Amino acid sequence: AFFAGLLLRSGGEDEQRSGNCFLSFGVAGLFLYLTAETWWLLRFELPSAEAGGVSVLWGLFALAAVAVGVVRRLRPLRRLGLILFLVTVIKIFFYDLARVDSFYRIIAFILLGVALLAGAFVYIKFRDRFEAAAGENPK
Repeated sequence: AFFAGLLLRSGGEDEQRSGNCFLSFGVAGLFLYLTAETWWLLRFELPSAEAGGVSVLWGLFALAAVAVGVVRRLRPLRRLGLILFLVTVIKIFFYDLARVDSFYRIIAFILLGVALLAGAFVYIKFRDRFEAAAGENPK
């Protein structure tokens, strides 16, 4: 679906819409597949890191979505990445950290805070690239 979407995007307007649809399904399928594979691998190989590993994968996926959204000026992809990052942070707070000792919980909160500050800094630094301007393509 992903590669079909890439091929269709080079055509006319209707083909680009179909290509966007195929790309969306391809990325969603990749996200679900990677989540399932990570969960199963960690469940059998390293059960103590099962939930945290999935959270790391989701965070990387969200970061990639925001980065591609900034570079390609795709507002929906940026927003999707930010929403996925928010879901990941909520999952970490309410699910992952509930199963961790106090010392590791403190370390995790510090690292999560640093990651959030770094993400906010990068987002603000590149704000001029994707700020709602007359020339932005909202696709």
